[in-house]
Amino acid sequence: MLMKVDITKFWVEGVLKDYFADFQTKNGADLDKNGKTEGSEVFGDLNQNGVIGDREDYQLYLEKNRNALSNAVPFFKYGEKLSVRNRIHQLMYLESDLHDAALIEGAYEFLADLTAMLVEAMDGMNLSNQELAEFIYDGMQMGMRIIFANQHNLSFVNNIRDHQLDCDTSSFATIAVGDEIGLTFATVAAPNHIFLRGIDKDGHVFNIDFGDNILDSVYRSELNIHPKSEEQGAFLITQSNLQLESLFLFNRGNTLVTIGELRGALAAFDRATQLDPNNTIAHHNRGIILEEWGQLSGALAAFDRAIQIDPNSVSAHNGRGFVLSQWGQLHDALMAYNCAIQIDPTDTTALHNRAVVLRKLGWYYDSPNAWCKSW
Repeated sequence: MLMKVDITKFWVEGVLKDYFADFQTKNGADLDKNGKTEGSEVFGDLNQNGVIGDREDYQLYLEKNRNALSNAVPFFKYGEKLSVRNRIHQLMYLESDLHDAALIEGAYEFLADLTAMLVEAMDGMNLSNQELAEFIYDGMQMGMRIIFANQHNLSFVNNIRDHQLDCDTSSFATIAVGDEIGLTFATVAAPNHIFLRGIDKDGHVFNIDFGDNILDSVYRSELNIHPKSEEQGAFLITQSNLQLESLFLFNRGNTLVTIGELRGALAAFDRATQLDPNNTIAHHNRGIILEEWGQLSGALAAFDRAIQIDPNSVSAHNGRGFVLSQWGQLHDALMAYNCAIQIDPTDTTALHNRAVVLRKLGWYYDSPNAWCKSW
C-alpha cells in the first residue's frame, strides 16, 4: 500500500503521522507496544527552543528511536543507511506515493552503495572539496554505470532505476552523497538547467555541473540569461534549502504530469512557487495546466509572472500569446509571439502561431522587431 504524502509537511512528520494515526493526540508512539507512550517515545520540544513540532524536533525524535522506527515503518527502514539529516529524504518522501516500495527501496540502496563505494575509494586520499565533487560524479559514471543525459522522465527514483540521470537528478544524487560525507552542496538554477555550488577548504567557491567546473560567465552567455533575472535572484544564485525543496516539488509535479495527474501536479507547482517565488519554470507549468483547463485568467497571470522573473522565457511568451489569441486580443497576442521570436528566431511554435495571428488580422507581413512589450 502506498504511503499518503502531504506535500506541505517535513518528511519525518509526514511519515510518522501517516503510519501512526494517533501520533499527534498521543504525543508520540508506543513503539515497544507495552500500552504506554513513555521515555524516548514521547514527542515534544526536543530541541528545547520553546516550539513544539519544528523540523529539528522530528529529526531528534527519529534519531532517538531510529532502530524501533525502522523496524516498525517500511519507509524509515528503506532510508536507514543514510543520515536522518540527509536532505534527499524529503525528495524520496515526495516520490513515495508515485512508485511501488521496491523502487523506493532500490533508490535508497543505490545512494547507500554509491556512498560506501566512494568512501572506500577515497580512503587515504587528500582531495579538495572540488575534487571530491568531481570524484562523486566519476563514481556515478564509472562505479555505478550511470549515464548522464537530458530526458523527459524527471522522477528521481525512475532515473536511478534506468541508470540515467539528468542535470537535476544527478545534482540531487550528489547532494545525498555530499550530506553523508560532510560536503554540503547548494543548488543553482539557470534557464531550464540545474547545477551545484560548493565551497572549498580555502573558501574558494566553485560550480559543479555533470562533474565539470563551469564559470557563471559561461551560463550567462550560452543560456542567454537576462540581467533582470539575475538581479531578482532567479538565476545563478546559491539557493537555500527551501529552494531545494521547491525543486523537489517541481520534479514531483512534472512526474505527475507525465501520468496525467494534473490536479496533483498543480498542487505541487503551487507549493513549489510558495517556497521559491522565483521558480520561473514552476510558474510556467502552472500556466500550462490552467490553460489546458480553460482557466485562462489564471494561466495568463502565471505566464506573466514567469516572464517577470525571466523575460527571456520563450515558452512563457508563447503561452501568453496563446491565451490572448483565445480571447481575441490579436494585437497583444502578436506582440507576445514577436517577443518570443526576438529571443529565439528559430522557435517553431512562435513562428507558427504568429503566422496564424497575422492571417486572422489580414496581414501578410509584420516585422517581429516592431512589436514587443518591454518586460
